[in-house]
Amino acid sequence: MSRMKTISRGSIAAAFISSFGLAACGAGDGPRPEPWVDPGTSEELYDLRAQPELELLLEPDAIASLEVSPREWVPATIVSRGERYGPVGVRLKGQNSFQPISQKPSLKIKIDKYVEDATFYELKDLTLNNMVSDPSQMHERLAYQVAREAGLIAPRCNHVVLTINGQLYGLYANVETIKPRFLKRHFDDNDGPLFEATDVDFRPEHVARYEHKSGPDERTVLEGIATSLTMQPADAALAATSRYLDLDHFQRFWAMESVIGQFDAFPYSQPGDDYYVYADPTSRKAWLIPSGMDETFFAADFSPLQVHSVLATTCMASSSCFQAYVDHVWDIQATTEAFGLEAERARVQAEIAPHIARDSRRPFSDAEIEYGQTQLGYFIRGRREILSGYFPQ
Repeated sequence: MSRMKTISRGSIAAAFISSFGLAACGAGDGPRPEPWVDPGTSEELYDLRAQPELELLLEPDAIASLEVSPREWVPATIVSRGERYGPVGVRLKGQNSFQPISQKPSLKIKIDKYVEDATFYELKDLTLNNMVSDPSQMHERLAYQVAREAGLIAPRCNHVVLTINGQLYGLYANVETIKPRFLKRHFDDNDGPLFEATDVDFRPEHVARYEHKSGPDERTVLEGIATSLTMQPADAALAATSRYLDLDHFQRFWAMESVIGQFDAFPYSQPGDDYYVYADPTSRKAWLIPSGMDETFFAADFSPLQVHSVLATTCMASSSCFQAYVDHVWDIQATTEAFGLEAERARVQAEIAPHIARDSRRPFSDAEIEYGQTQLGYFIRGRREILSGYFPQ
């Protein structure tokens, strides 16, 4: 780690900085902190053929803070390939998946929290998920891969092996964080409004409840979709909606979720969650981005037509819109077969097996993991037959 001056961010940060022999300074007290040399590219960190290993070094005060206030940022150092980078910000995350620092927590890492303009493998944020809802330990990685292969806007994801202060914390899903740097990879303009959707749908009464994440808090596109979907008949509503949302993209997004069984998310969940909405300033339309893909590939017999979102139910009421969705279902199913989803599942299973065996913090027994991985294989191999029952060809 290069030696640098660092801005003090409270007593924990000051203690951390002092312990590493770095001078703490207040704003205006000296030269601006200099970021370290970035160790590599994001393609390296998310390489599906690699197994990155990361270590976090946290001072005792930082550990104590996370035990009391797990969602408050504390300073840490990242170790990668024997080199140290920091300080960076670390906090715990998760709702149903939340675990304390003493167990197997999911983590957010903010690379430039204490060192302005610092990047780590070209990134400013890391998201490490503990996979406690996924006995196969592969759902997120494979689900996001399907979404990307289908041509949708979706995060990259692989596995990393995490150590904290010399203790093995085990295998994590390394999911690309949905923030402006992610948006820049997909849009010419990444400065538009980004919203996270948790228990909301495209209804007028829900517009204010979308959680603003970045860009201006401008909800015109959300309001336009919600207002348009109140119209009758369905074709008129969809025609109006198309001014604010790319319908072909939505149909493909929905089809992807049908193929991989993302049935705890929009448009299946009620009222809707596990997605982001980006209002692209260039097209002036909303684009859907999947998230929370840990509970995919479950419930193979669940009807892909059991939707709750007003957008999907309106599409089902239009013969042309629904047929376009069905066409996307079969195209994406063919895509999974063409790139070899089942072969990739088998390869990843073999790749992560030794890491699972060493992971004493995982919440699943050997038998539960074996069963989860077996069921994942059944889901993938049998998906075409199951879908044929709902969408005869």
